[in-house]
Amino acid sequence: PQMAELPGLLIPKRSGLLLPEFLAEAGRHFRLVTTDEFESEPQRQWPEISAAVICVVANYIDCPEVLDRLPNLKIAANHGVGVEHINQEMFRSRRILVTHTPGVIAESTADAALLHILNTARSQRQVFEHIRTPAGQQPSWGGSAVPLGNDLAGATVGIVGLGAIGRCVARRCGLGFGCRLYYYQRRRAEPQLELELGGQLQYCASLADLLPRCDFVVLACPLGPDTRHMINADTLRLMRSTATLINVARGGLVDTEALLTALRSGVIAAAGLDVTEPEPLPAEHPLLSDSRLNVWVTPHFGTHTSQTRLSMQRLCLDQIRDALRGQVPQAALFEL
Repeated sequence: PQMAELPGLLIPKRSGLLLPEFLAEAGRHFRLVTTDEFESEPQRQWPEISAAVICVVANYIDCPEVLDRLPNLKIAANHGVGVEHINQEMFRSRRILVTHTPGVIAESTADAALLHILNTARSQRQVFEHIRTPAGQQPSWGGSAVPLGNDLAGATVGIVGLGAIGRCVARRCGLGFGCRLYYYQRRRAEPQLELELGGQLQYCASLADLLPRCDFVVLACPLGPDTRHMINADTLRLMRSTATLINVARGGLVDTEALLTALRSGVIAAAGLDVTEPEPLPAEHPLLSDSRLNVWVTPHFGTHTSQTRLSMQRLCLDQIRDALRGQVPQAALFEL
């Protein structure tokens, strides 16, 4: 079909988010309209746009004024699993489907959790700072200023949220490193699942029960009203003074200032953060600038691999095609 006849697909103009393979595949079926083009004519109606790709950092159709300019939008495909940034009721009331991308991000996000666990266990931030100093250039490590690290083998890991990501973390830590595993979520998992994950997975009925037991606490649960700032001054005090907090879920699960205070005063030993509140942290924020802290921060890059990104984007495209054929996509957040 001619370009003008193709349905329009609104996509984020964000360098590097959408891969060339996705753009080439989508371009065969849709006329691609970038947000730059869309926003360059703020009064224009776009009846030709029938679908949009959105994500947590590019959610540009989250107000009625924008949706008013998209009278024929049928689906907003969210590039990611977390959906707390989406006003679902607004889309539902306009009969626009919203989908997300579960099932394809768990492995790479669990790898990111493991990266943070190992980097903090071996004080990689301090090691990196040390090796750039005159003392770090000496041949002997015997009198090193870098604190001794900790073994992951045999450590106790607590996982908050045993969804797809939490299960992948449990598999890596339990089967890979022989860690003792605890988990907390509102409902206990099926016994079969506990057995599959090495049989050494124990359920804790509350966060307060889990935190004091663990060397590493990994947050892998959704953000909602009941989980916002679940890690705060009170819950941090329940953790061991030698413990490390790992967050690969959502920044809002953690009260950032309470975490900073806890790290500075020795309430806990370390933190590995792939997500933060605010996100990104300002460059001068002490979690980034205070090199005395054993903190490893990455820029929400848990899914930042070429394989996972392509899987996410192909899933978005499949769901858009399903919706435009009149089918309910498999990962729709609601039915109309």
